[in-house]
Amino acid sequence: MTLTVDAYLTTAIDFGYASATFDGYNNSSLGIEALFSSNRVSSLKFLAELSIGGTDVRQTSDENNQFWLGVHYLYSW
Repeated sequence: MTLTVDAYLTTAIDFGYASATFDGYNNSSLGIEALFSSNRVSSLKFLAELSIGGTDVRQTSDENNQFWLGVHYLYSW
């Protein structure tokens, strides 16, 4: 059984692909993941992430920041 913990920080920038109105800083995300592997074929991943809305998100929404938790079951063959 193994445990791997990873922290991450990402930034998303929109270069106007969907609309020329939204061409700038979209959001940044700060998160942590814990991966539990019991064998070579299956594992469980738990994650927590905070997404901080950028200027593009603030133009369209009153909810600028989002937080979520997740559980993923991974199976490899």
